[in-house]
Amino acid sequence: MEILNGHRERCYENFRMYPEVFRTLYSTLKGIRLKDSKFLTVYEQVAIFLLTLYHNQKNRAVAERFQHSTETISRHFHAVLHAVCQLGTHIIAPPDFSMILNKIRESSRFFPYFKNCVGAIYGTHIPATLPASTQLPFRGRKGYTTQNVMAVCDFDMRFTYVLAGWEGSANDSRILKECIENEAMNFPASPAGKYYLVDSGYANKPGYLASFQGHTYHFQEYRRTRQPRGREEVFNHRHLSLRNIIERCFGLLKMRNQHQPDDLFDGNDPPQSDGEDDEIVEHVPSAQLREMDQLRNTIADRIWNSL
Repeated sequence: MEILNGHRERCYENFRMYPEVFRTLYSTLKGIRLKDSKFLTVYEQVAIFLLTLYHNQKNRAVAERFQHSTETISRHFHAVLHAVCQLGTHIIAPPDFSMILNKIRESSRFFPYFKNCVGAIYGTHIPATLPASTQLPFRGRKGYTTQNVMAVCDFDMRFTYVLAGWEGSANDSRILKECIENEAMNFPASPAGKYYLVDSGYANKPGYLASFQGHTYHFQEYRRTRQPRGREEVFNHRHLSLRNIIERCFGLLKMRNQHQPDDLFDGNDPPQSDGEDDEIVEHVPSAQLREMDQLRNTIADRIWNSL
């Protein structure tokens, strides 16, 4: 309570959130499933949880700081963790697929070309700590272990789906394919006629509109050389301008976690691999490929003719 009622920056340095945010989280979690115990209030339970995560504290160190047994600290940490996971199912929810998103409807650069777009998909690598016996599949070319996290967001910078836990060597297309085919993963697949924006690392198939391969795509390439020219590059530039929203979401997380390695959330790198998944190619029926290629060409022609 001394920290919560003290200087705002002190609260941020300890719990990675300002007092008003901490109190909002406290009241929300208490409304879900948390309650005061005989020895610990919900305030202290949430503080233990946040302090452990932000500072990567060992159980014994937290027990010493809060003057409780390691069993008590562990039990209440997991209680808060379960409450946060339950809260996540309410916060991270699929969008309304029937609506045209405001970001698209209100911009002449994107409407009506991308009117059926419902979000963007992105895969990124996040450092992971694992036992030595299981590290090999998670070790990437940068020398440390990572997990490949796939996320979906809308254009209001809200995550609508997150899948964590895949090995750092796993290919992005393989992860998406597993999400689509495995109903247990509850992936919010887009309905017929709608699609997500994906980069060229994914297949251009129904429900997933990729950029043109072999043409300039990244912003830094345009800045170093010239403005986009030709229908494919113009399409790629508009595609990137819209899909970049999810990279901004991860960039915001990176900015909030500046104590982590500089290349955290570096999704522009080639897929990390142990030499096995690089050969994975997703096989999509040619009719489906032609359908999405035709859609992509139609959008590219309409954008090019409007210039």
